[in-house]
Amino acid sequence: MRWALLSWLAVVLALGVGCSAPAAPSGIAASPASGAAAPAPAAATPALATPASQTPVVLAASENVTSNVFVWLARDQGLFQQYNVAIDLQTINAINAIKALVAGQLDGVLLGSPEVVAARASGMDLTIVAVFVSLYNQIMVVPPEITSVEQLRGRTVGVITKTSVNGVGTVAGLRALGLETPRDYQVFETGVAGVYTGLANQLMAGNIDAAALEAQLARRVVAQGYRELYDQAAMGTPGAAGALTFRTEYLRAHPEVVQQVVDTLIQGVRYAKSHREETLEAFRTHSKLDDPAELDFVYERVVQQLLSAAPYPAPEQFPDLIEAMAAEQPAVRSLDVSTLIDRRFVDDALRRMGAPAR
Repeated sequence: MRWALLSWLAVVLALGVGCSAPAAPSGIAASPASGAAAPAPAAATPALATPASQTPVVLAASENVTSNVFVWLARDQGLFQQYNVAIDLQTINAINAIKALVAGQLDGVLLGSPEVVAARASGMDLTIVAVFVSLYNQIMVVPPEITSVEQLRGRTVGVITKTSVNGVGTVAGLRALGLETPRDYQVFETGVAGVYTGLANQLMAGNIDAAALEAQLARRVVAQGYRELYDQAAMGTPGAAGALTFRTEYLRAHPEVVQQVVDTLIQGVRYAKSHREETLEAFRTHSKLDDPAELDFVYERVVQQLLSAAPYPAPEQFPDLIEAMAAEQPAVRSLDVSTLIDRRFVDDALRRMGAPAR
């Protein structure tokens, strides 16, 4: 077990998903990240609970990820309290959050799935109960002389790391368009310094020929003369970028608490979709966005298009991730995804909210 834990920690440290925003290198200012689907009808909320009747829950979700806005909005608007949850919501990057979850310092986390898959493959018993972002919020950006995907053959495509959400999504998107690495193009890891911002700066320095950037950062780079080659969210490439995860031991001991959290967060997504001004204010407060055009863009794309109010975890969200991680951690190939996910909490929530379960 000691060897497995050390091996897992080594993999996690290499993942570098863009769930935190270190200081930005010069060139492009740092910007948050994001992530799936249609709004559901609003449901009546329960009566306000008294503090004595509330269950304490410690949950981590990075403020730097724009698609996490609904979690902070749920806290700010008192939705956790309405569902009898006394929430201690912490903003922690993905690498530290997964280690704290395994150590029992957190009850749950909302983050990208690579850390969860790495931990589970190394013997840590974790369960994903909801996926609120199941598409890649990335736009492939290239220099102006590149006008088609075919022109990426023989070139270098940058990723943060190969096993990050960015790296997995980049390879999956190009595969869907007929290109495979290393046959057709080379992958260059820019590393976690600066996350998406560092990746953009490598593109603008000419060190790589293409990069899939989170959407609002891509807009800034395109405004400087670069070209949008394709929008991966519009392609519908499945992924699991916003996974609500609990230790399986905690889930079995406190299923009612997990249900309360799932209920609250689904209502948080619904609230965000139907309360534009309050959500824009949450972006200003938690994501530090202040440009009106960027706020409008992020709200329409992240909240209305990408956040799912029916956040089912599904096996089809994981094959690309497992394929990408297998080169670094072969044990992930033996992972039975059906044992990693648990749909019953979303099913139960939607049933009681009057939405059709599936």
